[in-house]
Amino acid sequence: MEVHFTPEQEAQLSRIATHAGMGTEHLVKDAALRLVDEKQLFSAAVREGIAQADRGELNTATSVIAHRRQNVVSWKHETTDHC
Repeated sequence: MEVHFTPEQEAQLSRIATHAGMGTEHLVKDAALRLVDEKQLFSAAVREGIAQADRGELNTATSVIAHRRQNVVSWKHETTDHC
């Protein structure tokens, strides 16, 4: 497979690769494979969410907000413990 980039895009990828300490080809291949993995994980999560909805296992907005608030409190507690 060949992928064609503009000279500006190639220069930008080269700078990023150099900064990351890897070759440009490795950088592009790694990025493409990560994108594929993320798409598969996202699709699986969507399918699971649909299955949960079909089973009537939906969260209310109130429970989601409460859960997020608890995560923030836990995160703040963890970060202050490490200081």
